Amino acid sequence: VDKRGLSTKKLHFNFCFYGGSSKGLRTFLRSENYHRFKQQNPQIDFTEKMRAGKHPDVVGHYLNGNNKTVTLRNAEPEHVHEVIEKLRNSLGNKARTWNARHKTSRPSVQGTWTPNTCLLYTSPSPRD
Repeated sequence: VDKRGLSTKKLHFNFCFYGGSSKGLRTFLRSENYHRFKQQNPQIDFTEKMRAGKHPDVVGHYLNGNNKTVTLRNAEPEHVHEVIEKLRNSLGNKARTWNARHKTSRPSVQGTWTPNTCLLYTSPSPRD
């Protein structure tokens, strides 16, 4: 949720009418939870499209122009509801990578850690 309100512009559901992996999404789209969710969020445009032989997914379109696609393959109706709530509440920003390693000019006084470090300080177990 943005400080200006919700940034979700549109939720687009793609599913197959007869496929087994779309059963949970089809059940959710016929449920009272979906109709209540649509009434509570009139600012979001909801569209459903049948694609024969394709796995189900939901695409969130946002005001900043980004899209997020979440697969709903073999998902239960409760899980579908959780997914669309998360898409509604997210800002639509791209995921950031936080994998930069920390580098320092002062190495640890204790020395560099290795996977075998803990083996150096453990005593061998007695054998019978």
